[in-house]
Amino acid sequence: MCSLCRWAVVPWLAVVTAAGVGTARGVRVHAQEAGSIPVVARTLAEQGQARDLPANLKGRIKDSVKEGAAAYPLPAGSSPALLFRLPGYAAPYTLTVTSLPRGLGTWQLFVPAVVLLDSEFQPVRDVPEADFVFKKQTFSKSQRLEGEIAVDESLRNARYVFMYTNAALIGEMYGVHEGKAYGTLVAPVIEVKLMRSLHGSVEIEARLAK
Repeated sequence: MCSLCRWAVVPWLAVVTAAGVGTARGVRVHAQEAGSIPVVARTLAEQGQARDLPANLKGRIKDSVKEGAAAYPLPAGSSPALLFRLPGYAAPYTLTVTSLPRGLGTWQLFVPAVVLLDSEFQPVRDVPEADFVFKKQTFSKSQRLEGEIAVDESLRNARYVFMYTNAALIGEMYGVHEGKAYGTLVAPVIEVKLMRSLHGSVEIEARLAK
């Protein structure tokens, strides 16, 4: 059992309405259900918010968490969430999850918490924050927080990528890194101060393993 599976049920607290995290059919759910990753993921799927990765595992999907986005009660606090649907497994492939900082001076960064789910929205693997690395800007890519997930035979039943952030740490510094001015190819090296944010731009890319 993965470390997140224990979050599927938490103590009963109250009843929330569909305007919060109820399903698309307007069904009321208990807080112990609403606070679990499987129920929030199912809610997003039923509301048509799951983005499909290309069936040929070529290409990149971009998405963003804007200010004012709906937040859901999740294990680390109230956080916006994104859901991506994976194609059926045919061969090993790699998922690359990227989060792009924004701002000047102290940059805002959405630090992803990533969970792979099966077709019933049950967790099959959680990806620790330590697996993400902040990378400097290159000629072809902006500075970014990036993590890679190898999907092999052991994860052939993974069908969704669920993404949120640790709301308990919002406003804290993620770290200070060396970089260049965002979007500038030629610029002096500067300090990039990163602060955790509930909002940001993310990308997810799938490519067949070599």
